[in-house]
Amino acid sequence: MTDISTIEQMTVYKICRSCWIIREDFVGFVEMNSTTGLAIKNSILDKLKDIRLSINNLRGQGYDGGANMSGKNNGAQALIQNEQPLDFYTHCFSHSLNLCLSKACNIPSIINMLGIVSCVATFFSASAKRADKLKSVIEAGTTSNSEQSKKMKLKKLCETRWVERHDALITFKSLYIYLVHALEDLQNDTNPETSCKATLYLNSIMKSDFLVSLEVTVTGFSYTLQLSISLQSKQQDLSKALSDIMVVRCALGELRENADVNFKKMFKDIVEFSAKVDVEISMPRVCGRQTHRVNINVTNPETYFKILVYLPFLDYIIQALHTRFDDRLSDVMPLEGLIPSNFSFYDDDSILKAAMIYEKDLTYCDSSCLRAELHMWRCQWYNYYDKPQSVIDTLPHCTNLLPNIQVLFRLFATLPITSATPERSFSTLKRLKSYLRSTMTEERQANTDRTKLDKVDNNLSGSAVFN
Repeated sequence: MTDISTIEQMTVYKICRSCWIIREDFVGFVEMNSTTGLAIKNSILDKLKDIRLSINNLRGQGYDGGANMSGKNNGAQALIQNEQPLDFYTHCFSHSLNLCLSKACNIPSIINMLGIVSCVATFFSASAKRADKLKSVIEAGTTSNSEQSKKMKLKKLCETRWVERHDALITFKSLYIYLVHALEDLQNDTNPETSCKATLYLNSIMKSDFLVSLEVTVTGFSYTLQLSISLQSKQQDLSKALSDIMVVRCALGELRENADVNFKKMFKDIVEFSAKVDVEISMPRVCGRQTHRVNINVTNPETYFKILVYLPFLDYIIQALHTRFDDRLSDVMPLEGLIPSNFSFYDDDSILKAAMIYEKDLTYCDSSCLRAELHMWRCQWYNYYDKPQSVIDTLPHCTNLLPNIQVLFRLFATLPITSATPERSFSTLKRLKSYLRSTMTEERQANTDRTKLDKVDNNLSGSAVFN
């Protein structure tokens, strides 16, 4: 099996006219001998040629943020765009959101909290005895409190997808009290490694900054969880994706504007939650000459953690969302003004200027024809109150009187939003490899081992040994 890092995947997006959905067709894997932008560009064009797709019809390309893919000068997207100027590049929205959250979690207390959560989850999952201990504590606790907990074990933090960590943090928070009791019992375990780590983790998760960071991160991820899911949808178009991002950013901005009131409520919940395990939320000792720690001249823990954790976390997310999404495809974005619910956002001149970018694709590229179609399109929706809000919902309403409007909608809808879906094909490789290993017969295993031994013998026979 070739290393995944040397494999390139290709996916083709197009509109299915019969049911007006965006089709995503997996083309295949291409083995790469080099991972430079030029080599990737040549492989993509060769593959397109093999499946008889002309680069003249290429209108969009989407990748993650790797330099060899997204570089402005020598990246694959730039080299392809030099040959086809109408091929607009989109940095995967899902990857961009992931980077926003990664940036926001660079706050030292949040980094430490995530590391502790990951270590505790690994601690319990690495031993069946510890996992059973946690399960028994949960069952005993839910029976005495007459509450049935559906979650019996911790989830590990995803190494790459930051949004996917939300479920792990929610699970950790819901099982926090049971974790404390389980770690207290494991402190007296006969295994010195178990007792030592249990003591360390117990002290770590009962600190004030850990509890505050956990609550703040869970709250922030709650706003971006559904956004991440929607951005990975194949039926998501550019206008709807940016609209969803704007909604989330406005909601986070409102939290930031009313930070005093919102954090006061949050801090009250944290205090009540920590009281269940006899932890008092307090601020650390302030040292006037300390240079590696935030020394804020405040007198109460609420103000301290608001300035240290809550406000920086919100500021990082809001700023990152603003930086990474505001200028996306600014040349063609006015085409979203063709969606009936967006009529008031753009004037006719802006829409016509964006439409003329695709002059070669239009049936009648004369400006007077385009202006007439745009006028008829607006008139068609005068008496409608429930107007479509996405390109896919709008496409079925385009009649034969509006051929150019229909072409523009199809082009706008096929601009790629995310590359998360085709990347899941890597998971298929993993399943295939695991399946082959688990179904390998003894005879095949013996032949494989014999081949490996022959290779070792050949290498030794041709090598020199030095003392």
